[in-house]
Amino acid sequence: MSGEVACARAAADAIRSFKRANEFTPDTAPESLYTHAEVERAAHAACGCLRRWVVVELPTGEARQRLTAPTGGLNSGWTEFSTTDKVGCMDIRTELDNFLGEKRALVDAITREFRSGTAAKAIARSVSPAFSRDQVTQYLAAVALHDSARTALQEAELELVEVRVTGIDAPREALLTVVADRAETPDYEDLPSRIRSALRDFHITLDLPQGEHDEITDDLVDTFLLDGDTVRLVKLKPRT
Repeated sequence: MSGEVACARAAADAIRSFKRANEFTPDTAPESLYTHAEVERAAHAACGCLRRWVVVELPTGEARQRLTAPTGGLNSGWTEFSTTDKVGCMDIRTELDNFLGEKRALVDAITREFRSGTAAKAIARSVSPAFSRDQVTQYLAAVALHDSARTALQEAELELVEVRVTGIDAPREALLTVVADRAETPDYEDLPSRIRSALRDFHITLDLPQGEHDEITDDLVDTFLLDGDTVRLVKLKPRT
């Protein structure tokens, strides 16, 4: 790729060395063998092919660059160049997609390691260059809550309830949503009490997502549940 970029830049530089189309430079430099129009067509073709990979910012309308041509002529390639322009080998979208893909893969590995029995603090230490300790331990606490809630609901044969974790980024919560159809589910209004009963044995209760309401009651949470809205799973605090 670096050779192609150098050639494209060389072509652009050669364009600026000509006075007008179809004129030749008086010296013996490689660009004297080509007309302005010929080099311009070559440069546009090269830039078109490289557009997906090369980003060039021209703050003054023209690239400021210096190219050193080999003694073998233009066709033998350009061996050295320097520039003040900002150039990226891939566009931002591609880099972002790659980053997010790698991030998801790492989070999946963290989750698998935790579910295999490794302590959350040990995992947090091992991935500290990528995520903070609090970020990892809070996320894994949500994973543990999610897994316990799923087990509780399966044992109570409550299959029309969905449990998920928001992810390693804030707010790092375990969430629950009723996915049953109100019109087709017998005793639909009893679902909140059945869910609470199942979760209680695993020391889990229900709450609303953080910051949505100042005064939260069980009746309010149940209303959210029956309306198909998402609620938050919370670990019950032991009585003191």
